[in-house]
Amino acid sequence: MVTQAGDTVMTLQRTHSREGAVIAVAGALTIGRPVEALRRAVFELLARGCRRVKIDVRQVPYADASGVGALVECRKRARAAGALLIMEGTRGKLRELLDLLGLGMDFAPAPALAPIPRRLGRHGRDIAGATLKCRVA
Repeated sequence: MVTQAGDTVMTLQRTHSREGAVIAVAGALTIGRPVEALRRAVFELLARGCRRVKIDVRQVPYADASGVGALVECRKRARAAGALLIMEGTRGKLRELLDLLGLGMDFAPAPALAPIPRRLGRHGRDIAGATLKCRVA
């Protein structure tokens, strides 16, 4: 939990899975402690060798310029470390701000990175990695 002037402004919750780490952010991402807490959390994960970091911002109603700057800085640091940083759940004012700055696509989650559900073929073989043939019209 990050506080400013005694009031709770933002909370961060980190979880890990075999796909990487998830940082769930709740509250405004603004100048000061909230921005520093997010930077610190992402930089620590990258320093530990995490290669995929997802920032879940579904509960972020607003980010100021320093919040957006921190997201850009985290993205650059991840790329320099050979890691992937994606953001999930951008909406409202945060989505508008990212789009206005031309950063909307930079922080769009890549659908190809979603886990592939395991399915078994007719003879019980795993077909999750099977090649699909499709025609583009």
